[in-house]
Amino acid sequence: MSQAYNSFKKEVEFIKRLGREWNLDNDEIDGVLSDAVNCLENERTQKRSSTNCWKSLLTWRCIILIISVVAALSSALIYRKTLQNVVERNVQEMIYPGMKVFRKIMLPLIKAFPSLTAWYDETCLVGNPYFQVSDMDCWPCSSTRSVLNLTGSDLISEEYHSGIPFIFKEGHMRTVKLKDLKEVYANHKGTFDEHASRVDSSNGVDRWSTANQLFSDSSPDINPTEKRNSNIKWRLNRLEPIRLVRSLFGSPKNNPQYTAGTAPEKYILIDEPLGPPYPLPQTEGTTVFVVQGSGSRLLVLDPAPECSNQCQRVSVLLQPQHILWYNWWYWRGSSFPVLGNNEMSITYVGSYF
Repeated sequence: MSQAYNSFKKEVEFIKRLGREWNLDNDEIDGVLSDAVNCLENERTQKRSSTNCWKSLLTWRCIILIISVVAALSSALIYRKTLQNVVERNVQEMIYPGMKVFRKIMLPLIKAFPSLTAWYDETCLVGNPYFQVSDMDCWPCSSTRSVLNLTGSDLISEEYHSGIPFIFKEGHMRTVKLKDLKEVYANHKGTFDEHASRVDSSNGVDRWSTANQLFSDSSPDINPTEKRNSNIKWRLNRLEPIRLVRSLFGSPKNNPQYTAGTAPEKYILIDEPLGPPYPLPQTEGTTVFVVQGSGSRLLVLDPAPECSNQCQRVSVLLQPQHILWYNWWYWRGSSFPVLGNNEMSITYVGSYF
């Protein structure tokens, strides 16, 4: 503070000395200094007034904006049904033209990256692993203590509700080995390579990433892994390959009464004898059927996380021509190796809505 005062004092003395050099008397010099101070004070007052004006203007704008938002939300709640009808009527008219424009925009990208067409038939690109149903009613699975064998039973009966997992033997279901899959693939190689070429294998095995590799001379039956512990998943979600595979395995004829249409998506699971446990794939439909084509696997059903306190784990040894039915709304399936088994397992998985 004292430094600023001394600096100001020196400047004033300099101005007075300069005024005397210009032959001004003390009154004139004091008048000049007074006018200069008044001018600075006026500028400072104007700036303060301008700042206050802007603050007041912004305050009023915020108040008006808040009132407008509240009014708009209130109107939307009051006239919600009317607004919904208006929006739906206008948006629906724009869906087809909008998608047509979007398709034309995407054509150059598809031509540059044709592999993107593989995602065309996907119903879900990114799943939500944390999804859970709050207050889920778990009574359908609460009384289940084992997987029932309902072979020969009337599945139309209402006592066999969707919470009960069961197996059902159907004699028309064919025994399918890897050589049978190879034969179907060889006869329709173009169809499978175009619509179902991708294969997933586990335990660091990267030699089977396509159907062509899986059914070549390096297939698991000819060239198994060193520890014979690989798991292979082949997903089919287009009609042409699904129709061919379905004709090979056969389709369930005795369906539960609570099923509707079949979901197109199918899986073929190929496990070497010591293939480790893994969760069964999440299907499109909630009612899952698992067909054992050849070999055997231990199928374990754990309660859904929402029902873990009311329902308990059950399991069943699945043999050829036996079909396991369960609902993933209440159960989560896993596949385990069978001790003492030396045969490769072929499993066919599908679902109903």
